[in-house]
Amino acid sequence: MDSENAVRYGNRLLYIRKEALNIYGNKGYAYVGIDMDSRNQQLKRAAFNALDDRLSPKDMNDKIARLGLFMLVSSENIPVDEVLPLYYTRQQIEQVFDVGKNEADLLPLRIQTEDTFRGHLMLTFFATIVLQKLQRDIIVKSKKKDKINPEGATMALRNQKCKVFDEAVVPQEAVKSVNDVYRLFGFHCPDSIVKCSKNSAGN
Repeated sequence: MDSENAVRYGNRLLYIRKEALNIYGNKGYAYVGIDMDSRNQQLKRAAFNALDDRLSPKDMNDKIARLGLFMLVSSENIPVDEVLPLYYTRQQIEQVFDVGKNEADLLPLRIQTEDTFRGHLMLTFFATIVLQKLQRDIIVKSKKKDKINPEGATMALRNQKCKVFDEAVVPQEAVKSVNDVYRLFGFHCPDSIVKCSKNSAGN
């Protein structure tokens, strides 16, 4: 934790030092760091646990010294202040592909032509964008993060039924899980939706 190794990432203070590596004849770089926010959050609990376990001062110091410690390894020589932005960008891209693969049916591909593949990929990424926006909105708006999630919200909403008449569409009364989603996003479910006639729709 030397001041020359201090790095600011947003509102986080970290200390990162770069070390050259040689792994099986391949040149690389290790970025060894300490996240002070993580360290400070764990410090009090770790100290109390060490005291309760009656650890020796040496063992206690060794345990505390590792708090907040992390290491990133790269084959590229990256400036220390650029390591975390690159790491989190990569993490976001991996999350997009993970959502696309597991939630938006990116795989398996059953396609015959390149045009079909491009269309499938475009629709998959659109679906992934919608899912990620739902995730962010729910995290920001919901105080019950463990009860409402994108998958649960869409599963609840798909059960919202309606009766279709000649002149109107009448939604059925929403159950609690559906109402929770409506309230979260500020949606209002009307008692009825008047259907437009062909003449009025064309005007």
